[in-house]
Amino acid sequence: MPFIDDEAKTTLNRRISAIRAQWDMWAPQWEEIRANLAPWRSDGLTGNDTTTLKDGSKRHQKVFDPTPEESLGILAAGFQSGLTSPARPWFRLSTPDPELREFKPAQVWIADVEKLIYSAFARSNVYDSLHHTYLELGAFATAAMFMEEDATRTLRTRAFTAGEFMLATDDKLRVDTFYREVKMTVAQIVQSFGIENVGETISNLYKNGDTEKPWLVSHLVEPNDERMKVPQARGMKFRSIYWLSKGNSNDLLRAGGFRGFPYMAPRWGLVGASVYGYGPGHRMLPDVKSLHFMRKKYLIAVDKTIEPPLVAPGSLQGKTINTVPGGITYDNSIVGQGGVRPLYEVRPDLVAMSNEIEQVRQQIRRGFFNDVFRQLIDQPTRSNVTREEILSRNQEKMLMLGPVLEAVQVELLNPLIDRTFDILAEQGFLPEPPPDLQGVELKVEYTGVLAQAQKAASIGAIQQFVGFAGNLAGVAPQVLDKIDFDQTMDEYAEATGVPVRMRRSDEETAGVRDARAEQEAQAAAAEQALQAADGAKTLSETDDRGNNLLNTLLGGGGLGQ
Repeated sequence: MPFIDDEAKTTLNRRISAIRAQWDMWAPQWEEIRANLAPWRSDGLTGNDTTTLKDGSKRHQKVFDPTPEESLGILAAGFQSGLTSPARPWFRLSTPDPELREFKPAQVWIADVEKLIYSAFARSNVYDSLHHTYLELGAFATAAMFMEEDATRTLRTRAFTAGEFMLATDDKLRVDTFYREVKMTVAQIVQSFGIENVGETISNLYKNGDTEKPWLVSHLVEPNDERMKVPQARGMKFRSIYWLSKGNSNDLLRAGGFRGFPYMAPRWGLVGASVYGYGPGHRMLPDVKSLHFMRKKYLIAVDKTIEPPLVAPGSLQGKTINTVPGGITYDNSIVGQGGVRPLYEVRPDLVAMSNEIEQVRQQIRRGFFNDVFRQLIDQPTRSNVTREEILSRNQEKMLMLGPVLEAVQVELLNPLIDRTFDILAEQGFLPEPPPDLQGVELKVEYTGVLAQAQKAASIGAIQQFVGFAGNLAGVAPQVLDKIDFDQTMDEYAEATGVPVRMRRSDEETAGVRDARAEQEAQAAAAEQALQAADGAKTLSETDDRGNNLLNTLLGGGGLGQ
């Protein structure tokens, strides 16, 4: 079922070859990381062999200590808890225009959109995919996640593992191309694309009952530029092409496109113009391998200490030697010291070996930021300790995390929220924005624990400034005139992520103050009137030689006049 001409086919093959050449340079490193750090990930690195599916094969041949896997798990849990916790709000939308931030209808609309996005995330598998993405990011420093519409849950996502995909970037080093070779059975291909679209080879296999035979299907998503004409992608910013990897590459399964790039591909850190990232898995690999080697030697030493190799006389050859505690082996040929005895004395310093192993473990834990992330996961020992206080003790570590947090926000979370917004808009779930927001691009601000810890410096500066002014006001009250307290409240609320519905706009605040001033004025007037009435009553009751004093003051005469 041809869909491109020979020239376009040549372009496609060259494109895939260039993408694969970049991937091939990184694959050996990922394979080493997989074998020593994340053995249950990166199936594709062992090769896309279609003759067998290796889901149940042994994975821990090189692993002798669980610390590296545990450390990676804590890092991923720390990112999930600190950046995108499903248990608390972790982002908010706002406008770059300060005046619109004070416009209540705009604030309410934005808050409603936030709720819709959070609700879509909760119904979907987004958080599960995010956790897998953080695991991939910590181990291989490059991850990928896909999002598409779902008829029942609004959204559906999938996280990939290293080896399943290949990437390419644009002139600004942003990922804009995703290629993978999917291992599918004949039945799965027919179910996914329809028997009328799979070509003669797959169709015959399916009709003959050979439905479980595995096959490779290629999938490419890239900018829909002039390099290739795909009619099915007309009007789309990105084209999407599925074809059979075996046989003629013209065997099209499906072609189409996307208005926006549907993949999120965060990278821990980039070196030069590299497509793929460098991170903790690469940096800590020597320590991880050393730990497994030391742990293996330690276990051998313990084994030899408990059951040392033995030497025995030839007369015992072929006989059963009882080595259980208290067991006796009888042999008449044994004379003097010629019996069974250790081949050599094994006296390893197990304590020193254990201490050295523990030092390497601690290095690995620190390399995966466990000392920081543990405090996000574990509850504080003192009830009055805040997470911000704990994180402030690790300010240096937080500064080291700064670049990767920014990369995760820019390459993973921003596109995730943007694509969710677009899907909700296309499905008609978003309310009509107020006129002042028409055509205004919203910005995303992150309010998770890690994001707040990054802002701790600005929050601390506000607190120190106000606290210093309060102390100084005790001797010089006029210094408080220097502080715009309303703006201070706005700045502090912005920095700490206070929900917008909890804060009044400047106009609402002015209205509340005007109403309060009017109430106070009315109360003062009423109090004055009451005091005047009480005074008049007192004067009227005061005797002035037969006249009440009020009449006397008013010039009225008494009966004695």
